[in-house]
Amino acid sequence: MENNCILLPVSDLEKADYYYEKILGFKILEDYYKTPEGFGDSPLFLLAQNFKGENVLQNDRPKLFRLHYTGDILQLCKLYTEKNVDILTFSEYPGGYYMLIQDPFNNKFEILADFLKKEQTIDPSKWSFFNRI
Repeated sequence: MENNCILLPVSDLEKADYYYEKILGFKILEDYYKTPEGFGDSPLFLLAQNFKGENVLQNDRPKLFRLHYTGDILQLCKLYTEKNVDILTFSEYPGGYYMLIQDPFNNKFEILADFLKKEQTIDPSKWSFFNRI
């Protein structure tokens, strides 16, 4: 296993497997979820750790993960909206784009991307969760 592995707390491994593989597009390797293509130069591995009881998952500090996306983040956001991913915000700011999503276990993911090509067919201002900074 490569050394870019972090713990991902979940309360239901079957639900987590479905969500991360079928909804977010991660690849399942044993107990690990490998980030799909487009997420940085080297893959990140999330180790799904089953925690029983809500107290571990619902503590005062939410689990926050930051991923850099090198693909077309507008296409990714469109795909996530079609799959009903809980997108908390999508923002355009000087220097790039920012998306914040939340999984069913209250883990949050910041997805950052640099400027995009000028020719885009997707208008993010139509999304209710879009914010221009």
